[in-house]
Amino acid sequence: MLAAAGLYAASLGGWVFLFVVFGSSACPAQQTLISLTLLFCLGLTALSCSKIAPHGTLLTSAIVTAYATYWCYSALASQPNPLEGE
Repeated sequence: MLAAAGLYAASLGGWVFLFVVFGSSACPAQQTLISLTLLFCLGLTALSCSKIAPHGTLLTSAIVTAYATYWCYSALASQPNPLEGE
């Protein structure tokens, strides 16, 4: 339970970091990617806690959430800033 809480806390911090660094209004595609990752992770956590997935655990959901947050960061960090060349 402590590991899942730590992963969720790290993911929450990651989402805040992503919105602060990459979530400028100049690029709605970046905001969309961050928001879709957030919604996917929240949906996965809700599914894991429901009776639809009787063997679902929060640790598995927390691991996937942290991994998806990392991939979102990786995708946004690899995209060059279009405003630097101007």
